[in-house]
Amino acid sequence: MKRVLIFLLVIVTVLAFGGCAEQTETPKKPTHSDATVAGNVDYGPHRPVGVYAVEEQLRDKDFWAQETSIADRNKTFYTARDELFEYFFNLWGFEVSCSRSDTGRFSDKELLHSVCIRLSMASEDGMDTVFSKAELNAAAKKYYGQTIETFTGCPECTYNNETEMYTWNSNCVTVPGNFMVLRQLRVQEDGLCVGIFDRSHEKHFTGELNGSGYTDAKESIKGCMYDELSRVDTIVVTFREGKTETGDYHLQILSIYPYEGLGSNTKG
Repeated sequence: MKRVLIFLLVIVTVLAFGGCAEQTETPKKPTHSDATVAGNVDYGPHRPVGVYAVEEQLRDKDFWAQETSIADRNKTFYTARDELFEYFFNLWGFEVSCSRSDTGRFSDKELLHSVCIRLSMASEDGMDTVFSKAELNAAAKKYYGQTIETFTGCPECTYNNETEMYTWNSNCVTVPGNFMVLRQLRVQEDGLCVGIFDRSHEKHFTGELNGSGYTDAKESIKGCMYDELSRVDTIVVTFREGKTETGDYHLQILSIYPYEGLGSNTKG
């Protein structure tokens, strides 16, 4: 029900602001304050340091060198898998591609769209579409560990160089959620995590995601049963889990690149 209500809100936003790309007037400064990079973020580690996987083909020498019991490692894995699955499934706008491994940077356009929907949905009315350069860069740094250099990559959105204000067209929002199925997780002592995931998007799901089928579908996908997914990409994601004193939890994603080792489920 929560996702349905949020979806309806996004639809209202799209209808209300769909023409903002043609706006010629100087955007007004938003009433909310510019965001700053949070200095009180704890990047962990928030899970036991180690290597976790339940599939034999993803259990390497580092996995077997550990002294903890396999039962304990499996428990850590399943907890992480479930929590990360829910995090990404509820994360709209996560359409950042596997580009940083080649260029050293995520696409500015993709980051702009991703952080704009986060900032919009976090606002009091959930309908903000105008953001400052400082606000966008703070969010990009928080969620992706980099700042944005170019604000003109999307023809549907506009940037004013004089005011340094960005007007986001809500038609650029990507809905609904992403399926991110954890296959292996490495947690380092400094909190850096390296995860192998199977990634897809709800738009690639050919079945029904409502009623009792909703829970059944999610559980099947978490179990790596992808018959009803037309596309799956097995990827490697390096990230940190950030937590603040106020209870905010987020991932700072540092790289995404294709996984080509044993057990890849890439298709489509």
